[in-house]
Amino acid sequence: MIRILYLFILLAGTFSSVLAAASAEDLSPQELTRRYMSVLGHTEDIPKITTPREGFDYIVQSITSLSGQPHKHVDSGLQYGWSFFEKNIPPVEFMKELMTGIKTWKKEQILSGPPSIADIGCGLGFSAAYFVSEVVKVYDTEPRWELKSPIKLDLYDITPEHQKALQPLVALVNAAYPQYFHLKTFTHDAKDPFPANQYRVVFALNLMHYIPESDWLRVVPNIENILEKGGMFLVTTDHYCGGASSYEQFQKLEGAAKKRAGEKSALSPLLCLVNPEYGNHFQTIVLNTSFEPFLRDPTSYVPGSSVKIEQVNMKVIRNILKKSAKERFNNLGTIALYNGKNLAEVSIDEVISQLEDGSLLIRLGNYVFDETLLEGAILTRAKGTLSRLKITSWPQKLLKNSFGYPSTVGLTFTRK
Repeated sequence: MIRILYLFILLAGTFSSVLAAASAEDLSPQELTRRYMSVLGHTEDIPKITTPREGFDYIVQSITSLSGQPHKHVDSGLQYGWSFFEKNIPPVEFMKELMTGIKTWKKEQILSGPPSIADIGCGLGFSAAYFVSEVVKVYDTEPRWELKSPIKLDLYDITPEHQKALQPLVALVNAAYPQYFHLKTFTHDAKDPFPANQYRVVFALNLMHYIPESDWLRVVPNIENILEKGGMFLVTTDHYCGGASSYEQFQKLEGAAKKRAGEKSALSPLLCLVNPEYGNHFQTIVLNTSFEPFLRDPTSYVPGSSVKIEQVNMKVIRNILKKSAKERFNNLGTIALYNGKNLAEVSIDEVISQLEDGSLLIRLGNYVFDETLLEGAILTRAKGTLSRLKITSWPQKLLKNSFGYPSTVGLTFTRK
């Protein structure tokens, strides 16, 4: 009986998704555009939309004017997310150049066998919309872009509420450019196996820093499984501490660490220790190069959130502090804390004591990788068929922050 009930629920969920997609396709271009823009909180001054192309063009123009869109629309408590446009431009434009014959892919190959693409962690579809827009500009203006079949572009995201935007977007694209693209959207957790599809290209743009370290061992092989042999996996992860220090404070801390270490400091996953006396504006950053999950329940990880001391494995914290002290300060016993005015050298024992009595707090920041650490993190969690492609063109174009580091780090992998 339980199995029958479970099957019914599963089928009901699938059927409701089909109905939602069908209803979106039946709506007018004006309503589809309005529904997408309502998720962004911009429903005023939408012009009269009479065709799917007009609606899609309006959406693309709108999202390219946004620096970032907070996920305030999300109802399930995942309000920490953001959808960005600018920082995803380099990998998307790189793929656009491949898909239009500007780079190494030949036009004849694209026409005869259009590649399939997966966008995992697609958010509100900003990257997908921009990609489609840029590709169709070429296909519509240059002669003889007659594809044997439309490009399959599948959009995956864990958040059900994102379907409020994704389904109208998919309906507009499929109606506007059926000769070029066929889009589908899925609510999917990357920790679970993907549908039995194979993709020539997989995007995972600004995804991995939202996934607990302990789950990378499941996520990376899942992505590896859906990548065709010879296919490309484009991955980016943010190079900043979400909700941590100001640029100036971070720069001071980094400068002191480099000086003490006597060499360039490698950025990596981080743990923020927050001095509550100064609030969230004055924090010290200790880098978790061990990749050890320090939460007792790693599945509870939320970037930028504060955690109670009961949620933390203090033995692991001590090990992380020791490793950080050794790697970054050439010292086994102390780390640098920023108290709002100066960097102070504090013993690890004192840090642990302050954590336990509540004078220091722990705040979870986003992962912070450099190129080498990101490559190692991906390859050590893969099944062994991934290798890095030494493509430097698009990673070098990623946004720069005020200290000269890329605000986002990107790499390209291929499946052997």
